[in-house]
Amino acid sequence: MPRDHHFKAKYLLSAMAVQDIGKCFERFSPPAGQSYLQDLWDGMGLDMPADQRVDGQGLDVVRHEFTNGCPALVLTLPAPQERNEAYFLAMLQPQPGVGLAMALEHSWNPMRQEPSTALVGWSVQGRFNCGQSPAPDLPSFLSAVETVLA
Repeated sequence: MPRDHHFKAKYLLSAMAVQDIGKCFERFSPPAGQSYLQDLWDGMGLDMPADQRVDGQGLDVVRHEFTNGCPALVLTLPAPQERNEAYFLAMLQPQPGVGLAMALEHSWNPMRQEPSTALVGWSVQGRFNCGQSPAPDLPSFLSAVETVLA
């Protein structure tokens, strides 16, 4: 079961991207965006029991532009430990004013009985599964998102 802090942060960040991508680019863009993300992460944990809080170690934000011209903010989250916690979350603007979020989640492969990943996304229509399981590293995540955007 995912830790509340990690799980709720992933959904909050995704909702922010879908609801107002312009504000996300204003607030999360480097270099000030790193501080904003850290403050948001820390603030979310204030009212949570200690065993559900996750230290913000590893939080990072970088700007990225995909080959199709889609701008993105790519957030690295604290290392996931449980299923449905995310390694990375991309806040994307595939069209002017349109927000999309994609994340690489820690998952479990029931056929192989081993850890895996799941590439998922959020749009105004809700959550969707992208059917890909890239390696849990930033280049593999960016490559998988690139494929979905193509």
